Amino acid sequence: MRFMTQGLIVNCLVVALIPIVFASDSFGENFDYSSYDAVILEDKCFIDHKSSFNDCEITFNKKIKFLTPKGIEDYGFWQMDYMPSELVIEDIKGKVTLPDGSTVPLTDDNILKKKIIKRGRYKLIEVKVVFPALEVGAVVDFSYKKDFDGYSTVTCWPNQNELPTLISEVTFRPNKRLRWGVSVPGNFENPELKETRKGTYTLTRRNIPALLREPFSLSYDGLREKISFYYYDLNRDYKNYWRNGTKEVHDLVFSDYIKPCRKARKIIKTHFSNVAKDQDLILKLYEYVQNNYISMLMMTGQEKETAGIDGRYLEKLFSYDDSSDLFEFRYMLDHQITYVLATLINTALEDAKVELVHYI
Repeated sequence: MRFMTQGLIVNCLVVALIPIVFASDSFGENFDYSSYDAVILEDKCFIDHKSSFNDCEITFNKKIKFLTPKGIEDYGFWQMDYMPSELVIEDIKGKVTLPDGSTVPLTDDNILKKKIIKRGRYKLIEVKVVFPALEVGAVVDFSYKKDFDGYSTVTCWPNQNELPTLISEVTFRPNKRLRWGVSVPGNFENPELKETRKGTYTLTRRNIPALLREPFSLSYDGLREKISFYYYDLNRDYKNYWRNGTKEVHDLVFSDYIKPCRKARKIIKTHFSNVAKDQDLILKLYEYVQNNYISMLMMTGQEKETAGIDGRYLEKLFSYDDSSDLFEFRYMLDHQITYVLATLINTALEDAKVELVHYI
């Protein structure tokens, strides 16, 4: 196993790879979560890359405690989506333990599936798990599996959530025939690392604070603590993997997604025609984007339903060709909001040099 420690800067892209060290002690033993509406007691994942290149199974186990009625309203169900051409979500099971110690099992009636996007061969299925009989003090314990055909060069485990997490643990069984490594971008503390004789590696973080919403934050996905496992040999030219990958993203983003457009010119003319200094204009554009576009990554399931983010909305959102198609949407993914801001800056200032930062 090899750890890459250097940062690589290519054109507009920064790739940060941080080494893991062995952690001898746990930290934050007095972690207080009482002011939150809910808390994740355990968030565990087992990434099993079996010897066959056509077989990958990821098992998720989550345990959530509900502390207030608002916690039940916001987090009383679990949503996920998948493309059936790439993977299958299966074996969903669990139970709710009530404050008096009694339990209510998940049944098929609590698991709702619907097709939210169908465009030609492209299909997106939404799975919604509604936790039964919830009340303040109840604990949900549930699990599910994702079964893939093959596996990707990089597999990420986000170990920080919108709720505080007492234990986040990911176990990785790599393909023994491939060289691999791990990076831990954004982690406030070093994960504890354990290796077993069965060829698995477990990384554990404890008492992770919630990723909070901030009006002028960087990309939430970039700020979130995560653990990334990667292979060298799935990419034939692995020695130049980062250089080639960053160039590909750079060429795609700057040639198509963030070029000046008519819609951006209209916004600038309507709201910012009297701003004289370039630096002031950039700050005004940033403030405009933050006030008019919202990241879906930090929205609860209830908030998405209230905002009307359904299959029809997502189908339109994901059919964009460049940033000019995104201005009409209020709710987007982090990178799409970044593209909108970059397009506004490129349109307003022809000589501006826009740099986009991604963390892997």
